[in-house]
Amino acid sequence: MSSEVVSLSLSPAEQKVVEGITQKKEEAKLAIKTILTLSTQKKEIPMLFVVGSRRFFMMKPNGKGVIEAHFMDLLEVVSTAPDELVMKFRTFTVKMNLPAPTNKVPEILALLWCMFYTTFPAPEAVAMFTAKFTLPPERLEQVKALAQVPAPGPCGSFSTAYHTMCDWLGIPVVAELTWDMDNLYSRTGFKDFDVNAFRRESISLNDIKPLTCALQYNNWFTTLNLKDFQLNRDGVVAVASVLRLNRHITKLVVSGCGISKETVEFLLEALVANKSSALTYLDLSSNPLEDKGLSSFGTSVAQMKIALNHLDISNCGGGRQGTSTALEGLTSNIGIVSSLTYLNLSNNNLFVEGSAALAKFIGTATALTTLNVSGSSPAYDIMKLSRSQSLRELDASNFHLFTGKTDTCGKFSAFLKCCERIEIVSLAKCQINLETLQALTTPDSKIMSLTSLNLSENDFGEDGIIHLCEVFSSHPALSHLSISKNFSKRTKVRGRMMTSLIQLIESDCPLTSLELEGNARGPLRGDLVPFLFSLIPNKTLTHLNISGNGVGDACAAILGRVLQANNTLKSLQWDDNLTTTKGFQYFARGLASNATLSLAPQPALDVSKEIAQIQPNYQLLLDTLAEIALYLSRNSGGGIPQPEARPAETSAARPKKVLVKKPKPLGIDTLSASKLFTQLEEFMSDGDGLPPMISASANTSTTTSSSSTTSTAANPAVAPLVSPPAARPRKGH
Repeated sequence: MSSEVVSLSLSPAEQKVVEGITQKKEEAKLAIKTILTLSTQKKEIPMLFVVGSRRFFMMKPNGKGVIEAHFMDLLEVVSTAPDELVMKFRTFTVKMNLPAPTNKVPEILALLWCMFYTTFPAPEAVAMFTAKFTLPPERLEQVKALAQVPAPGPCGSFSTAYHTMCDWLGIPVVAELTWDMDNLYSRTGFKDFDVNAFRRESISLNDIKPLTCALQYNNWFTTLNLKDFQLNRDGVVAVASVLRLNRHITKLVVSGCGISKETVEFLLEALVANKSSALTYLDLSSNPLEDKGLSSFGTSVAQMKIALNHLDISNCGGGRQGTSTALEGLTSNIGIVSSLTYLNLSNNNLFVEGSAALAKFIGTATALTTLNVSGSSPAYDIMKLSRSQSLRELDASNFHLFTGKTDTCGKFSAFLKCCERIEIVSLAKCQINLETLQALTTPDSKIMSLTSLNLSENDFGEDGIIHLCEVFSSHPALSHLSISKNFSKRTKVRGRMMTSLIQLIESDCPLTSLELEGNARGPLRGDLVPFLFSLIPNKTLTHLNISGNGVGDACAAILGRVLQANNTLKSLQWDDNLTTTKGFQYFARGLASNATLSLAPQPALDVSKEIAQIQPNYQLLLDTLAEIALYLSRNSGGGIPQPEARPAETSAARPKKVLVKKPKPLGIDTLSASKLFTQLEEFMSDGDGLPPMISASANTSTTTSSSSTTSTAANPAVAPLVSPPAARPRKGH
């Protein structure tokens, strides 16, 4: 890179020498000829001294013996007299005397100040490189006044610092990264540095060092996320350098980075050393720390001056010794005891020792609201000795709860009663059978005062669900219930179970969110139909998950009808229900007249299966899915264009509207599941295979129905919807 060289006392030949060097390296800011004393030669030598944009060059007047040094290698600048300058680099020291009229010491110092300030504009960085200047205070102020310092670049001049570090370390710049920083991050105000936001092939392990060096004094980014990016020893040391110096990073995620029980000590030492760290969120999960690493964490965390509010050390292979030492360290840190709100210990073994340490921490912590001990073998008979005034959410999943001699169920219930403010509990995958379920849901149980309960993937079956519906129908607080994947082979009480579920959502229980996800072992299939119909008049549920039940297009057709009348449901998951293109059309037409459903993730499994079956004729499917996405965006306030208006109908073709009474809550006693399903198939086979359209308003209690299939013939573009069986006579009547 070349430009006009600002030179002093240089002959034309010497100017050519300088230009030859700077053309290959970088732009020259100042070039002078002077007498230098190098520590490597210990004698005065006439040389050319060139100040570049990042480097200093020293060479003989004929261009030979070039010595260069990067400004990042500069350790100290000393100028005790106005015409003297000493620059101490890592490998050598250079001294020069510049008497008038060749005295350019102020200009050299000003250029050096610009190099630092342009690269690291953060206040703490300014303080760091100010300490490198040893000269009288009044002269330092003169240098600052003389320096023409530009305004900081985007993202705290990150790109400038990154380019400088790549130049210093001899590592190529990742252009994609710097472009995003200068054009996207700075404009959106995004302050999370996430390596996963870039193409993985663009970022290699070799790029971590310049990136972390650029982050050491950066005051823009508040998050450093390296999740699942495999780090070797040098990579961990590089991340530790950020933690040692940076005062603005509040969130660090190094989950699944391959940090070992040895290399984690670099991170811990850095956190202990940084007394001004702003870190509040630390995720060390899924690293093979084992007992040794967790013990080191416990020893170090006791000394840290950070106010952690989120700590995740799950899945680190910890045993009773490691987890107990880690918890003891947390308990001994007064700041963390009063600040930590989230603690994840899942998949580390607590046993007796770890449970005792956890009980002590729970009883001491004043801010802890969320605790995850999933799969950690806690000893609840020890943990029940503690009392928590703050814990609101507990994940106790993946632990066998049972009654009998050991009675882990009773011990868990006793611990739960010690958590006075507990509201949310997960007991998924706890092998809970009917007997254990009944013991958990006694009238005096803490379960009966929760607002959210996850009982998915247990063994209490259809009889257990009937029991839950009966006891929860008068539950005063329950708003979320998950009983997904509890359905096994169909039994004779399946119909009664569906009736109980319908009665539950119609009861006084304040349930707003229900998870009924099926699995390959026991999908509900057509048995779900009556429950779906009962959603038409429902005014309480806002979230529903019925994925994995294999109902078929009947599910989409009924949901379309539900959406025409229901103005409460806002979130829906319904994947893996064997929905075809026709089913998605039913759903889209119902969604067209709905104004509340705004979150319904695309049924990826059903879509992929349908595409595989109808290739290459899947354009209609894609168009229907795009239509669904537009309606969802509209309902969430996206302001999307409205669909095209239907062609005007003639008075002769327009069907007569028939007012129908608001459908009653549909249960098995009103109409059997098999009869509902039979009628539904008949509706879906009318005319062109689509049932007649039912017009409904989400804000009224009445619906309208077509009296014939004339409107479908007149307007084949309209995909009609199924109507509730009780609202329309059967075909042929």
